[in-house]
Amino acid sequence: FFLMIRRPPRSTQGVSSAASDVYKRQIQTLAGIRTTEIVKNEAHDYLIKVDMGIAEFIPSKIPMTLSVETPTFLEQDFIVNPSITLKLSVVNVGNPHAVIITDDLSELKKLGPIIEKHKHFPEGINVHCVRFSKDKNEYWMSTWERGVGYTAACGTGATATAIVGVKTGRMQKSMQILGHLDGGDLKITVNEEEGQLRAFIEGNAELVYEATAKQIYSPCLLYTSPSPRDLSTSRMPSSA
Repeated sequence: FFLMIRRPPRSTQGVSSAASDVYKRQIQTLAGIRTTEIVKNEAHDYLIKVDMGIAEFIPSKIPMTLSVETPTFLEQDFIVNPSITLKLSVVNVGNPHAVIITDDLSELKKLGPIIEKHKHFPEGINVHCVRFSKDKNEYWMSTWERGVGYTAACGTGATATAIVGVKTGRMQKSMQILGHLDGGDLKITVNEEEGQLRAFIEGNAELVYEATAKQIYSPCLLYTSPSPRDLSTSRMPSSA
């Protein structure tokens, strides 16, 4: 079926929420087809598994307007403002992500809103502060989502982080990686296919609330997990 979520362009966020109502489906998003499946783990709990597609590293396809001499922008110097220069990695997994490797995840509060709207990211960008484990199978992250702000969970962000970890040699490919997000854990596997990286994520989906919309305005066909900012700007009427 076709899924449209009121999010920034080329977004795949919210796919896991939609998949929780089906067993195995191909979902057409604005970023392409995503295959989802409901699987059981060893504890017999149901998890959502999503094929997140192929990662894109070419700066112009992030999109990123900064002129660079390399085919990727991974752990390279990025001038945030005249007083801040840091190592930044960028990748597109259906939407754009910037990953900052740091031991201090609280830096997100300062860096997130600046990098999100930086002039070199014309469509905006999701920002993540990440700490990788030394054993290459685990990481911790905090997320600043473009157009939203701080958010406790981001499936595409967890995917992008794992992919950057594999690409920079900090995580192992073809092995399950445990991502610790503020809102819960996700399991990510990054495989290499003909020189490209494809990721799969697994996690649970829990019912947060139920509501009935009296009227739904185009283009919002499905609206999941809204933030307070989304609610304040949405044209949707109050839920019954």
